[in-house]
Amino acid sequence: MENNQKQTGKVNIVRALAAIYLLFLAFRMLRSVVKGETGMVAVSIAGALVFAAVGGYLAYCEWKAYRFGLAHKDDPETWNDDPDLPEPAGEEPEEENFELEGPEDEP
Repeated sequence: MENNQKQTGKVNIVRALAAIYLLFLAFRMLRSVVKGETGMVAVSIAGALVFAAVGGYLAYCEWKAYRFGLAHKDDPETWNDDPDLPEPAGEEPEEENFELEGPEDEP
C-alpha cells in the first residue's frame, strides 16, 4: 500500500506512547508464557505477536517521522503541516498586515 501524503516530520507522541505500551504488553504476555503462568498458551503467543507487530510498526513510523524532521528541519520547502491541503503552485501566500487602532491613534 502506497501512501501519497507528504511526510511532515512531526512525531505524534500518542502513537509513540501506544507503540511502547503495545511492545510492553507483548513482552509481559510472552514472559507469562515462559514462566508458565498462563493457561492459554496459544492465545497468549498469538496476542503477543499481534501486539509486537502493531507496536513495532507504530514505533517504526514514528522513528521515520523523527528522522525526516531532523533531516529537513532547515529546509521549510519540504514541510507540509497539513497533508490534506494541496500544495501551492509556486506562489507564496500574501501576508496580511493588520493595523491596530487604539485611543492613542485617534486625533
